[in-house]
Amino acid sequence: MQRAVVMLFLLVVGSGAIAQPDTTGAKFYRKIGLTLNAGTIFAHTADVENTTGSVPFGFEIEYGRRNLSAEAWKLCHCYPSSGFVLGYTNYDNAVLGAGVHAAYFLEHRFLAMSRVSPVLRAAAGLSYSTNPWHPTHNPDNQSYSLPVNAFLQLQFGLNARISDHSMLTARLGYNHISNGGIKEPNKGINWPNIAVGYAFTPVYHEPVARPRIQPDPDESIWMRTISIFGAYTTREFEEEKRESFWAYGMMLSTARKLGHLHTLSGGVEWHYSQLLQRRISLDQSSASAHRAGLLVGHDFVFGKFVFSQQIGVYVLDQFRYNDPLYHRWSIAYVHPKGALWGVSLKAHRQIAEFVDFRIGWVW
Repeated sequence: MQRAVVMLFLLVVGSGAIAQPDTTGAKFYRKIGLTLNAGTIFAHTADVENTTGSVPFGFEIEYGRRNLSAEAWKLCHCYPSSGFVLGYTNYDNAVLGAGVHAAYFLEHRFLAMSRVSPVLRAAAGLSYSTNPWHPTHNPDNQSYSLPVNAFLQLQFGLNARISDHSMLTARLGYNHISNGGIKEPNKGINWPNIAVGYAFTPVYHEPVARPRIQPDPDESIWMRTISIFGAYTTREFEEEKRESFWAYGMMLSTARKLGHLHTLSGGVEWHYSQLLQRRISLDQSSASAHRAGLLVGHDFVFGKFVFSQQIGVYVLDQFRYNDPLYHRWSIAYVHPKGALWGVSLKAHRQIAEFVDFRIGWVW
């Protein structure tokens, strides 16, 4: 199967070899890429020490396009790329097996007009892995218990365009899969890696040099958000008896714009967890399952998409089942009229508590 995928990629590349560059100021150009990667699994808890020393390796095929429009320049003073990747990873460990992932990516080039530029890329999607935990067949896999998991990737590297049709890339990355706390065991797989690759552009368009747009003095430098969210998870507290739990809550936040691409944010959230209430009942405690926290963070603003990283500390947490510090990783789409919808991963250290889906309003 791997040979077939590579041959298909080469066929697509070859079919466009006679394409000519275009300098008409088009709004985007497409690219098709192949990267090879290898890394090492980070055994972040004693439960997954059986993955220590594993060297996961694989490849990714990507299809994307770079936005060269005046609208993109107005939003971020950049010409970002976005698209889809399909990848294969051999985890180099009999307990973990192998995985295939499909994800959507956003990529920012720091030097918009240069043919050689540092890049920052984030991707999110789903991963199918071949050897989940099973009480009889695979009890040693504490990393994942479902075949389908969330896939997250963050990369930093360098793109070098060597011709109108060809670009080389080298990136350092951090990859993560887990089910967001839906089913245990769920310690997740975390692996940093190095990726090198080649991208082919059938028809290349040179970016247009545009002047920097000064902020509108009448436009507010503040963004305020209110959102509600909900999450679903399952656990087995009794053998062969799976229970379902919901968590729901609300978040209020405000962010100050630092140019077109970045904001600094602060907020407060409250949520109630049925799973935490179940643990409290088992402990015969009178503590509350309501939690509240204060958060600070940073946002990347890519047009209508906002990628957020936040650190939180509980100000209300009577049962104290987890560490007082936690972190959130979120991606949201903001409609021009203010409506927001997205997803957010909440975790303590390297262990996910839940993935929530949220809707809200930005003004």
